[in-house]
Amino acid sequence: AEKARKSNEKNSNFTLLKDFGEHINQIFSEWEISETYIFFPDPWARKDRQKKHRLMQEAFLEKLFTITKSWGKVFFKSDHREYFDSTVEIIKKHGKWDITTLVHDYENSEYFDMKNITSFEALYRGEKKEIHYLVVMLGWIRTQGIGSTGFLPLKMADCAQGTGKLTLPSANITVDDQDVMIASCRRVHETG
Repeated sequence: AEKARKSNEKNSNFTLLKDFGEHINQIFSEWEISETYIFFPDPWARKDRQKKHRLMQEAFLEKLFTITKSWGKVFFKSDHREYFDSTVEIIKKHGKWDITTLVHDYENSEYFDMKNITSFEALYRGEKKEIHYLVVMLGWIRTQGIGSTGFLPLKMADCAQGTGKLTLPSANITVDDQDVMIASCRRVHETG
């Protein structure tokens, strides 16, 4: 965390948060965050009754959803397979996040970056522990300002490729010539 803070000292868009994750929606405003990094949270794995203390639960994902911009991402790493797998299931159940990357052998994957490993990760690498890596993206568009306010799921099929036209059949909305929508369609095609 300190390494990331120092490398981003001149970047006003970077915030190092040292607080309980459950308070995230009291620290940030709605739609404020583009990327969240959650690396090696305590798996609370000694006893089953401790699992209620885990950060990655549906209530936390909902708070994270509220403060995350459309197409915002969450990066998650863990060395604890059961916690990682339960996190994936919670994300799927929550339904508002799209899993874009899921890797069980992070160090031997195309996503591994030796320059950006945490101290925990360095320790686990030395112990030859397998690191699990997950990236999820908020695949919902915020509809405020186009006739209704709320959230609509946005998938690549909703964008007419190359036309800059966004069609959301579930809401009976078609939007032309709005920069934010055109950029949104491009973003979905890039990550789709």
